[in-house]
Amino acid sequence: MTGVACWLVLLSVVVIVVGLGCEDETCNQATVGNGGGVTAPRKYTADDLVCAVITTKKYHSTRAKAVKDTWAKRCGTTLFVSADPDPSLPTTVFPGTEEGTIINEKVFQMFSYVWNNHGDKKWFIKCDDDTYLVIDNILALLNERYDHNAPLYIGRAGEFHGIDYCGGGAGYILSQALLREWAPHIPQCQRLRVGEDVSVGKCINDFHKIHPIWHTGFYHQTPEFFLTTDQGQKDHPEGITTKPLSFHTVTPGLMHELDYLLYYVIHPLTPTEEDNKGTKWAQDPWPPSHPTH
Repeated sequence: MTGVACWLVLLSVVVIVVGLGCEDETCNQATVGNGGGVTAPRKYTADDLVCAVITTKKYHSTRAKAVKDTWAKRCGTTLFVSADPDPSLPTTVFPGTEEGTIINEKVFQMFSYVWNNHGDKKWFIKCDDDTYLVIDNILALLNERYDHNAPLYIGRAGEFHGIDYCGGGAGYILSQALLREWAPHIPQCQRLRVGEDVSVGKCINDFHKIHPIWHTGFYHQTPEFFLTTDQGQKDHPEGITTKPLSFHTVTPGLMHELDYLLYYVIHPLTPTEEDNKGTKWAQDPWPPSHPTH
């Protein structure tokens, strides 16, 4: 794909993500297995979120750095989970959890650590270092539909040999209530020789018998994949939702392009104070007015 074509694809994504809230199909297509719908308006903010980014030494200076420089500053607490220390991120270190199925151990240790050190937070998001999270849309979704006091497991739900789980690449969300109930059982979890996401799903279901909540907004590939490839359009014939929550397999370059287009070109999302530093838009009124859908 040419550079011009790539930019056209990215601009089309920006046009899609022109507002916040959950009045559209992103919410309507949620399947709630255990209840948890919000009965009164919530006011969750970025400070209520913990975003745990699974990374490795090989990608500290590329993928993880791109996450740190873009969407991570919009999450209240971002942890870069690695087997190796790196003060430039910095990393939260779990030694000896790097290769093969040991990565599963890294994720289980991470959830125990998060509960023990950040258990006062309301929502916990796990993703990879090549995942772009649209934090504003995630907050809008949680505020409109969900209650952290209910045991909730939200993401791109799937099934593997009878195990319900949420795909780890696109990211998934655990409520405070679920992590509180699950954390004491994590040491007893069976580590399967499959992806960490399936292992997490099995462990949650073994102890809590809850089903994941599925949302179309968690995407396991890039916008380009869904907009321009036959397989992408087959996977999602309805197209990309107007309220995407995440994209996966995002390169560092694309991470910055998405962030630039989402927060500085059409201004559909409200930048942080850090975003505004050094930009010619620093004095523009925020939030900007949104186009009418």
